[in-house]
This record gives sequence, C-alpha cells and structure tokens, in this order.
Amino acid sequence: MTPLPCPFCGGTEVSVVEGSTFRWSVAECDGCGARCGEIRVNTTSAMSWNERAAAAKADAIDEWNRRAPMTEQQSDALVDAWNQGYETGRNEAGFT
Repeated sequence: MTPLPCPFCGGTEVSVVEGSTFRWSVAECDGCGARCGEIRVNTTSAMSWNERAAAAKADAIDEWNRRAPMTEQQSDALVDAWNQGYETGRNEAGFT
C-alpha cells in the first residue's frame, strides 16, 4: 500500500517507526514529523517476527491513509497555513 501525501506539509516520504513501545507502530512524515494513530503489533500470533512486522507496517500505512476527504483547495489551504506557522515559529526562535 502506498501512503498518501502528508496533509500538513505535502511530503510524500512516510516511514513506519516504533511507537511508544515495541508493541506499537506508527506512520510518520519524514518531512514534518506528523504522525497517525499508533497501531498495535500482534505479538502473540503464530506468524514469524518478519511477518508480524510487515503486517504492522501495512496497518500503519492504512491508518495514515485514513482521513476525512478534502478538496484540493482545502488541502492547499492547510499546507499554506502549516508553512506560514512553521516560518513564523522559525523566525520567532531566531532561525532566519
């Protein structure tokens, strides 16, 4: 399954990383760090560890892709607002 672009920065690179513990996985945007909800890794199944990891990755991407539908105009407005806030925060912190 292919991850959808990030709804905040528009980035297309999404990684699946360990969540709060090894029993949880989460999809995370490589561009801005946005995350979806954590997915429980099935640690009690008869599947091998590699099979469980692959299933958890697929479930995390599925969770990443689950969102309310947006028009292109709404998506563009969200990305613009995020970028404006990002630049404002960088400027206020002295990163110019």
